Amino acid sequence: IFIVSNDLRREVTAFPSPLALAPVEASDRKEHSNAKLVIEHKPELCVSHSVLVIDRSGSMQTHDIHLHRDRLTAAYSITAMEFIAEQIFSNTANNSDVVSLVEFGKTTRVQFEREPVSWALYNKLLNRRDKSTFK
Repeated sequence: IFIVSNDLRREVTAFPSPLALAPVEASDRKEHSNAKLVIEHKPELCVSHSVLVIDRSGSMQTHDIHLHRDRLTAAYSITAMEFIAEQIFSNTANNSDVVSLVEFGKTTRVQFEREPVSWALYNKLLNRRDKSTFK
């Protein structure tokens, strides 16, 4: 949504629709959970492990990234689209490729570990975005 001046020559502000969650069937959630269990019990089956580190400090409240509410919203949205969805669409990752998420602000916390790359993971990142508070 774009708000423009009365003469339609200048953008006043913009409010994007949030990046939507991916539709994930129950069978896909079960496959994701099963893959996670297999990786937990047999970590040697993991092909790659990416660790995402996201800043949740006060500076992430800054509204300076076009079409995003703030830096934190942009970090989660762009990571979900450009890192997770891109790998799924291009078939360059599967459930033996895993991702962990570490968030830091005043404290550091591991939010999740060794989640298989899937639409369930994509949604998990967007859910973190939607529940974002600054620490």
